[in-house]
Amino acid sequence: MTVGETPRSAMTRIHKISIAISICGDATHFTVGGRLIHGAESRGLLMEAFARSSRRKTRKIVIDLGGVQKMDAAGLGFLAFACKEARRRGAQFQVENTPGFISDLFRITGLDTVLNPNAAGGEGLRG
Repeated sequence: MTVGETPRSAMTRIHKISIAISICGDATHFTVGGRLIHGAESRGLLMEAFARSSRRKTRKIVIDLGGVQKMDAAGLGFLAFACKEARRRGAQFQVENTPGFISDLFRITGLDTVLNPNAAGGEGLRG
């Protein structure tokens, strides 16, 4: 996966997960599709993509979940990690296009107190 100068996109597919990364100025937009589930492929790809945004000193991170068809605890864990890491770096963190089943997972696990998902288009972090 390569991320170049602004604006630039990269699309990577490994086993049923896809991530498109768009960079515009100091904002990085991740469009995630497929299955955000436990497995080395998913975690490795997401962590690499997120690390690349960290090296660019991204001030705003947007994760579009509209294409996610399945998510488990590993996917939730990644979102919690990404949110915490973004806050630590002083970056804004936002999820958008959250499917209903993911909003339900956020509510059941309590992540809705940290993330403010909106199925019609993203809200951001509370607080």
